[in-house]
Amino acid sequence: PELGAIYSDMRAAAPLFLSMAAVGLFANSLTVILGYASGVAAVGAFTAALNLYKAAQGIFAPLYQIIFPRFSHLFHHDDAAGIRMLKQVLLGQTPLTMLVAGCLAISAPWVLPLLLGSNFDSAILVFQWMCLVLVLNGIANLIGGQLMVALNHQLFYTKAVLVAGLVALPAAWLMNLWVGDIGSVWAMVIFEALIIGICVIG
Repeated sequence: PELGAIYSDMRAAAPLFLSMAAVGLFANSLTVILGYASGVAAVGAFTAALNLYKAAQGIFAPLYQIIFPRFSHLFHHDDAAGIRMLKQVLLGQTPLTMLVAGCLAISAPWVLPLLLGSNFDSAILVFQWMCLVLVLNGIANLIGGQLMVALNHQLFYTKAVLVAGLVALPAAWLMNLWVGDIGSVWAMVIFEALIIGICVIG
């Protein structure tokens, strides 16, 4: 391929890479803010719960990899068919995610001590709140990461992620001072909810 074509493709993909970097920076910043506001013990509980959350999140990763090419094809050729597929996936995925999240939250008091040890009992409630984030993240991935990109609205999606982060991080600091590590999870809820809201309204 010609250099011009390569540069054009890289430029088109830049907003998507930026949004992915922003999501990673947001997660890392939560840990740093929590450490300053609530101390090392809170960071340990939050990090342990976050690692288990990421493992649960990975269950649904293959789904997004499978549906994105189909989304992209439909929205380039038949918007109505793309919207129908989006609704079908949302109606199928959201109850499934809620079921998985509910099972994880209910079983957390027994499973987490086995996985993490009795010293991480404080991570149980943190992880149970993260189960709500799991549901919201699934919706945000579909409406934001899948739909917006399929519609070539990568820049809009990136702006949504940045705005959500700029709101959620200061909120995290205040909530960490108030309720400790749970505040970081509430900031995650705000972050995902804002991405959904901005993408839907926009």
